[in-house]
Amino acid sequence: MLLAKAMRLEDLVTELSRYHTGKIRCEPAIAEMKVSGAFPVTDIPACLTLLYKTLPLRVSYITRWWITLQPL
Repeated sequence: MLLAKAMRLEDLVTELSRYHTGKIRCEPAIAEMKVSGAFPVTDIPACLTLLYKTLPLRVSYITRWWITLQPL
């Protein structure tokens, strides 16, 4: 589990990327959003679902290995 308390979204994405085969990136427009929660690093899709259900962002899958978080 990755625990975040008022963590910048960009920093969270950097940490989650360590556990994902491929690339997860965050657009600069939402990089400063603050995130708190517990994120299961063994289930990256669940982490991304948590993010888009609680924050004003969308998750774009360019391929299975290239994921981008974008503002709405």
